[in-house]
Amino acid sequence: MRVVFIDATDRTVSQVEIEPNSRELARLCGWSAPLKVVITLPNGDVLLSAEGDPSVPGFSIGASSTFRSGAVLLGKRDRWRQHTAPRSEAERIAALIRWVAANPGEGDKREVVQAILIDPAQRTIEGVSIQRSLKAVEDLIGGNIVLAFRAPGGDRVYTAAGAQGPKWRKDDAHFVGRSVIVGAFEGGLVDAAASVEKLRKDVRFAVQGSKRWVRYRDAGPSSLGTALT
Repeated sequence: MRVVFIDATDRTVSQVEIEPNSRELARLCGWSAPLKVVITLPNGDVLLSAEGDPSVPGFSIGASSTFRSGAVLLGKRDRWRQHTAPRSEAERIAALIRWVAANPGEGDKREVVQAILIDPAQRTIEGVSIQRSLKAVEDLIGGNIVLAFRAPGGDRVYTAAGAQGPKWRKDDAHFVGRSVIVGAFEGGLVDAAASVEKLRKDVRFAVQGSKRWVRYRDAGPSSLGTALT
């Protein structure tokens, strides 16, 4: 079923396909506990969210209080007590949203998280420590960022907006330019679940000017002479 997903960390409102059961909804929003109805709209749509930490980004909708977590908009229940698709479009909800910045002075979250930087130009994959903010991700990449991929386990892959140049891939997912992998939970950034060692085995770098892909090597680009088919 198509639902409206509000991502306070990335400040996006989008439509996503998902099975609307408690487990999948909580997974989408990065919560281990079930979500609860926090707002009922005049057309019967309901907004599900959870109480978040004041130190992470949030949002309000209309004249509501601030919600410090991701949220999902569903339609009213049918005769079998199952939620239907929401009547409200993502664009309409986005127009009602007011984004609220994180308050790093509140809560007991760590200020630093462990992320992974992948640089296809240098063909390097390194663990890095960054401040617990998207601004730190932008500083590491070197410009405005976009969410390129949501990985299983809660990790997110960020790349530069409009990135061009060297590419890398893992399995069937392809990315352009410097990329940062970092975890997301309860509306904020957390340590990446991915392993640097595992990524060094699985990631492939594109060889510019050809259709070849090469493996990571500890010694760097100069030793990357082995092509993959």
